[in-house]
Amino acid sequence: MKLTACITTFNRPKFLKESLNSLCNQTNGDFEILILDNGSDIVSENIINDYQKYYKNIFYKRHKPISISEQRNLALNIANTKYLGFLDDDDYWHEKKVQEFFNFLEEIHQKEIALWYSGFKFFKDNDTKRIFSNTIKDPKSDLRSLLLQRGDFTGSASNPIINVKIAKEINGFDNKILTGEDYDFYLRLSKKNKFYFSNRSLTFIRQHQGSRLGGRLRDYIRTEINILRKFYGLYPEIDLILRRKIVTKLIRINKSKSARKLLNLKKNYFNREYLINFFIYIASFLGINFYNFFHTTFLNWSKRLRR
Repeated sequence: MKLTACITTFNRPKFLKESLNSLCNQTNGDFEILILDNGSDIVSENIINDYQKYYKNIFYKRHKPISISEQRNLALNIANTKYLGFLDDDDYWHEKKVQEFFNFLEEIHQKEIALWYSGFKFFKDNDTKRIFSNTIKDPKSDLRSLLLQRGDFTGSASNPIINVKIAKEINGFDNKILTGEDYDFYLRLSKKNKFYFSNRSLTFIRQHQGSRLGGRLRDYIRTEINILRKFYGLYPEIDLILRRKIVTKLIRINKSKSARKLLNLKKNYFNREYLINFFIYIASFLGINFYNFFHTTFLNWSKRLRR
């Protein structure tokens, strides 16, 4: 077998069933299924045990609670296949995703690749109706494009399939990162490797109520500070954007003074990014409610333009 599909789960049995079904019902079943359980209750374990009676390619490991970075590294160490794809327990794969990946490998004559991903759709459940977004395609995945983060890239860690050996060569996921570990990993992986993209929508990503970041803003600020330090000066015009991503989150946690200090407009040269930073600088004086409205409106407007 060439591929392991790994579900990372914790106490979401209802969602887990759908994710696991999407793997068990693949048109090509020549792959391993690894389920890493971050200490769920007995309900999830019983569900998985029932599936194991009928599907012999399922390996289940229940472990003590660890961070998502540690959990992803655990999967890298357990997988005995060349490639590994993650699936969060609230998302699911198209029934032909595994076959499409194998077809892609055939098309490139089994060339070793670092990462492959596809188009995707977001979805949400509204009462009894499931609503899907349009197919989102973002083929720009070189390091510069990822640092800019103008598009959606993979949408979720549930999309990419990665090369286990190459991932280990860059020391896998950073265990110190609590939120955004996948983004940091993709940036480091893209420094010396090309990513490959297929147009078809093969991953479905659940949207929950509210911001995906939720209460994790402080953790994500630490992640982006780490990224700024790793890549600062590589693309000078992007440094303004990397700082701005930190600044916008600092303002949202009422750290406006720290945010304005980090913007440091006096040392920036005048261009489009300077203008955006200048507006954010002004907005930071007008109160958190106004800023949150400004921030949400700007993000929604930007997404509409991209899609």
